[in-house]
Amino acid sequence: PFSNKEPDYIRKIVTATYHIPADVQVSSECKDLLTKLLVADSDRRLNMEEIKKHSWFRHALPSGATEMNEWYQKENSGVDEVMNHIDSLILQAQKRGVPGEPVISVTF
Repeated sequence: PFSNKEPDYIRKIVTATYHIPADVQVSSECKDLLTKLLVADSDRRLNMEEIKKHSWFRHALPSGATEMNEWYQKENSGVDEVMNHIDSLILQAQKRGVPGEPVISVTF
């Protein structure tokens, strides 16, 4: 829903200002899910459990898909550590830089 050809597209991403083009066919269930995911305030955004319960997510879901995802998440528990690093980088990027100091620092 975001195009780098639009002016201020980074601001639109950060503020979750978007529109779905009229020529793109999207079901009402999908639009509902998107509006609940593309929310600037993370406290108001759906979490994974809520996504799994959403009607669009459950519609025509292949049998065993949720079990496969749960297995994959358990087998790839290191993903949480990577996500924590990504979250840390995002928080650092959102802070104003101090003159003479790097805005983003990465340690693994």
